[in-house]
Amino acid sequence: MVKAELSHNPYLLETSVKFNEREPKINSLVERYRAEKLQAWIAELPNIFYNEMNGYDFDLDFSGTKIDFDCLQASFDSAGVSRESVRLFHKNELESVWRKNAEISTLLDWLENNPNRKFNFADFKKTNAPLFEDEYSYIVVQGPKIDILTSEKFCRFCRDRRTRTE
Repeated sequence: MVKAELSHNPYLLETSVKFNEREPKINSLVERYRAEKLQAWIAELPNIFYNEMNGYDFDLDFSGTKIDFDCLQASFDSAGVSRESVRLFHKNELESVWRKNAEISTLLDWLENNPNRKFNFADFKKTNAPLFEDEYSYIVVQGPKIDILTSEKFCRFCRDRRTRTE
């Protein structure tokens, strides 16, 4: 069976791709985009996979967040590729940004309500007050591109599909 794998971790900015269980060739277009965020080249994916797989009759296993999987599906849909031609499977789902934020909030609440003699959370919080009080946007500089990231940014395919219930 013809199979491709795409794994993207937006928290570590790591992407890996395999075609029939093999790494892409050195001159592959995948190599050009591998160090970028998935959203930066998701519109190119249908064409890249078409060229690498010699057509559109393959299974594609994706590992990553649900929103990235939805964007991937939407990119193939927008390219006019049927779901029977490229069968997408969400193999390993990473937690959404909202879920991670909720877990961090739970941890911070626990640290505040459960004093520990080995870690003085009150002093830590006072010393690092801006981390707890200010909202942050952040910038990731990757090569010649600058990308301003926020939790509200989504690929152009999924902008209207976003939910906060993931």
